[in-house]
Amino acid sequence: MNKCIVVIGRAGSGKSVTAKKLALDIGYEFIEVSDVVRDLTGRDRSIIRHNKLTGIDVGHATVERMNIYKNFVVSGVRQKEVIDFLRVHWKVKIVVLDLNINTRLKRINKREPTSWEQLALADQLDDSLGFKELMSSIAYINKDSRLEMNLYMIKHMLNLKKGD
Repeated sequence: MNKCIVVIGRAGSGKSVTAKKLALDIGYEFIEVSDVVRDLTGRDRSIIRHNKLTGIDVGHATVERMNIYKNFVVSGVRQKEVIDFLRVHWKVKIVVLDLNINTRLKRINKREPTSWEQLALADQLDDSLGFKELMSSIAYINKDSRLEMNLYMIKHMLNLKKGD
């Protein structure tokens, strides 16, 4: 069965950077689910806040984009239903990058000004979408903020090598 590594984490945890670098290092394709969501919503966040876009919608649209790839790394998953869609076609391993809110806030503020309260609200939105449910099928949780350490530990824990 084809392989899929899903890198999840809250805003500012480094999931996209880690997932892109991991995909490059092991020769997998990369897809960012946040890009799929933006395409589906036209960047209208109210669609997400009012639960007008389901995990099933996101899962279906994500799989449609990925069906030509054998192995890949996915970043930005927020809903368990997306994982369920992936598991129909691929052997899925989930990696969680779990940094404290203060570390994440520092990282986000390098990209755009964000308050602690705004980040806490984003975390609440993630939870309302089912982010905590994803924690039930985790391969590895890392609390380190250093990219190279994340990559080393993920590859080691999942026994990944280029071309697998």
